[in-house]
Order: sequence, then C-alpha cells, then structure tokens
Amino acid sequence: MAETYDEVVFTDPTETFYGQLMQLSSAPTVEYSQEAQFGKFSDTEDFHALLEAQKFLEQELASVKERLLNVDGELVQVDEGLREVQERKVNAAAQRKAAPRGPSASAPPTKKVKAN
Repeated sequence: MAETYDEVVFTDPTETFYGQLMQLSSAPTVEYSQEAQFGKFSDTEDFHALLEAQKFLEQELASVKERLLNVDGELVQVDEGLREVQERKVNAAAQRKAAPRGPSASAPPTKKVKAN
C-alpha cells in the first residue's frame, strides 16, 4: 500500500485571494475505503497453508529417518558379512601355511650321497 500527502500552504495571501479561498465551505471530501481497494485481509488461509506445509515436512522427515535407519541396518549386515569373509580368508591362509605339503613334508629332509 502506498499513500501520498500533498499540502499547499499560502503564507500572507492577498485579500482577494484569501476571500476566494474562504468562499469554499470546505475542502472536497473523498470517500476512501481501504477495504474497497484492497479487500478484507485474513490470515486464515495463510495459516492453514503453513500448517499443511508443516505437516508435509514432518511426514517427509519421518520417511527420511525411516529410510536412513533401514540403510544403517543394511550397512551393519554388509560390514558383518565382509568381516566374516575376511576372517575365512585369513583362516584359510593360515591353514595352508600350517598344512604339510606332500608326503615328504613330515619327514626330515635327507641328503643324497653318491656312491663312488
């Protein structure tokens, strides 16, 4: 909304001009209704729109939290599976090192001597 105010001030007008000004009984009045120009303003619609927006955001937040919890659970399962695979690899490698290789692996090595 914008309003302007104009005022004309006559300092020491001539008597003739003063007489003409005084002949006007009063300044013309203009009926001004802010309601007619702008309508009646109500916050009710805006308030309901804000409540709906808040409700929507709360639902979205709950949905995102639920998805995040699901992803966290899946991450824990993947970590546990990866840990099990790594442990199996380490155990298999340790068993390969500890296991004897072939039939002569348990007997002490012997030297072959050539007969002359």
